Amino acid sequence: MLNITSLLNSQLDLKELLNVIMKTAKNVMQAEIALLGLIDEERGDLVFQLAFSGKGSLMENLGSLQRLKLGSGINGTVSKTGKAIMVADYHDHPAYKSEYEKRTGIPFGPFLCVAIKVNGKILGSCSVIRRRGSGRPFTMKDLSMFQVFCDNAALAIHNAKTHRVLLENQKLESDIEFSRSVQESFLPESVPTHKKYLFAGNTLPCKAVGGDFYDFIRFDKDHMGILLGDVSGKGFPAALHMARLMSDFRNISQTTSDPARVLSEVNKILCERARGQAMFTTALFILLDLKNDVVCASNAGHLPLMVCRGGNKIYEKAPASGPPLGILPYPAYEQTRFSLKPGDLVCLFSDGLLEAKDYRNQIFGLKRIKKILRNQDYKPKRLNAELQNQILDFSKNAPQSDDITLVSFKRR
Repeated sequence: MLNITSLLNSQLDLKELLNVIMKTAKNVMQAEIALLGLIDEERGDLVFQLAFSGKGSLMENLGSLQRLKLGSGINGTVSKTGKAIMVADYHDHPAYKSEYEKRTGIPFGPFLCVAIKVNGKILGSCSVIRRRGSGRPFTMKDLSMFQVFCDNAALAIHNAKTHRVLLENQKLESDIEFSRSVQESFLPESVPTHKKYLFAGNTLPCKAVGGDFYDFIRFDKDHMGILLGDVSGKGFPAALHMARLMSDFRNISQTTSDPARVLSEVNKILCERARGQAMFTTALFILLDLKNDVVCASNAGHLPLMVCRGGNKIYEKAPASGPPLGILPYPAYEQTRFSLKPGDLVCLFSDGLLEAKDYRNQIFGLKRIKKILRNQDYKPKRLNAELQNQILDFSKNAPQSDDITLVSFKRR
């Protein structure tokens, strides 16, 4: 038994370990047939992993019988109750199922089934059937020995599963890091520089990757496109949708820089590409005339932008003039035009900033945002940092519920 324990615990590959357990069970118990089933936690039934006879694997013969409801048959009963079953003849037990003998072509006889348990949790069950040669029934001594064997097998299976989870987590972390780097490659590497304007932009994903995005698109020396959007949902699906959407905006804005036209064209593409997917995007697109200090903005279901002027004056500009992108195929988006005076500060943000919550489930709210914006001494970079710090301080130990993205620019 010590040698068997050492053998089982030396194998961390789950598939190979189950093979070792089955072959060892047959030899230790001198049985003609050995069965091993593990519980599928998602579906809640028992799945036979291996079935060995003297002629080799019986899995192909089992076919659709590889899955068994918990409580059905001897193996299903043991896997549900955790109590071992030992019978002199399989045919005499109430849980007898003739289908298994018909499928395998092997008559069952003496039957011994023991639960595979770790720390009280049932992982499945292991069975040995028919004594080699003699065909005599299993004894209490056999049951005791097989119980010890299954306890060691259970620990080895638990360790192998834990090892598999660790490997999968390592791969997932690697995939997440790769996805993060891909997403970051779509976002601006740096903010634009201009003699009359200061710019800043940053995003704080709720998860490893997020669906918020922003961009600065330089058309010529006198015109710049500024984009901020929020894809519904979070995580990888939103991030993938965001990456493709940013490409759409960059491509379409090269053919027309008119904000309302850009939103309409992007919306048309999204609706054609949706294929029944319930994913939409709010977006705010701005054309900034750097020479004449004029903002032309169009809004698809997003929050309005904020203009700070003259110390204490806050103006909400460019409210949503149409639905989010990807919902209706032919909406009409309107545009808002206004001029910027020296010292004017413009701020765009996603709803993750507005709706950030503290541990009492209270939201940060627009009033707090406006209070911060009223400090006209802020430069865009410092403003973004201050808003983010205020959010983190407000939320404290409460988990971040949504991506937070900020874009701001100021006329010198």
